[in-house]
Amino acid sequence: LVVSAASLTGPDGTAIPFWLNTSGNDDFLTNAAILIPKHPLKPGTSYHYSFSLAEGGRETLKEGTFMTAARQ
Repeated sequence: LVVSAASLTGPDGTAIPFWLNTSGNDDFLTNAAILIPKHPLKPGTSYHYSFSLAEGGRETLKEGTFMTAARQ
């Protein structure tokens, strides 16, 4: 798994700074990638992520959204 690009954005499209862990910099990952936000995300907020990656020589875009839990 080779990641050529990754992004994490907030609901207004603002880029969220993150660390990217892959098998190239994390000995515990073999076929995965992890985006780790550098700062806490806002509660009850929707975020979008995307990965451009190559798996077995085939370029693929993986993307989706997630929502953080509401403040309790």
